[in-house]
Amino acid sequence: IPQIQYENASIGQSRIICYPLDLEGWQLKVSKIYDETLETNEVMKITQDINLQSKFNIYAFFVEKKELITESDLEGKATHPKFPCIVTVYKKENAKWFLLKKERVIDWNEYSDLIFKTATAGKY
Repeated sequence: IPQIQYENASIGQSRIICYPLDLEGWQLKVSKIYDETLETNEVMKITQDINLQSKFNIYAFFVEKKELITESDLEGKATHPKFPCIVTVYKKENAKWFLLKKERVIDWNEYSDLIFKTATAGKY
């Protein structure tokens, strides 16, 4: 599923999920892309092209700065939610973001479930 993480150090972090309306078509397209950079470029196109966005349900899962921690890992420093935390969920429609809900999650499993259940909206 196309996704990108956006961070603004003064505000917080958002994971943006672009769930394809044609999931099989997207999977076929991505299966032909072997380079992670090329896949990231495809996601960037979605975030910038209003016409392309109409082919996706786009959600943002936002965590405020005060609920984030930064830790060192093998690649340098990584910022992620400090659990438990509140995740604010938005849906993008016609170039505008609309609040869907705020939900408290206690760990990575709940956070992942929130993303999956919201993005798939009962498809599974």
